[in-house]
Amino acid sequence: MLREIKSKINTWENEVYSETPYLGIKLDQKAWNLIGFEEIIYWCEGNSISRGFGPSPVSKNNNEIKFVIKKLMFFDLLENQ
Repeated sequence: MLREIKSKINTWENEVYSETPYLGIKLDQKAWNLIGFEEIIYWCEGNSISRGFGPSPVSKNNNEIKFVIKKLMFFDLLENQ
C-alpha cells in the first residue's frame, strides 16, 4: 500500500533521511546495518526513511555503507526498475 508522505529532507554525513509519520513497522530479524548503494531503508526507532550514499564514520573502508543502528530495507532501487 502506497501513501503520500510529506516531510523535510535532512542530511547527516553521507546519509539523506526524512522523518515520517509513524508507519507501524517493527524491527525484525531481517534488519541489518550494512546496506547497498541502491537500497532505501527504514529506521523504526526514528520513524525515518533514509539512504546512504557513501561511507559513514563507522564504515570499515570506503566501499562500505554502514549505519550505527540496524534498519530495515524499505525499497531496492535496482530490484524495482
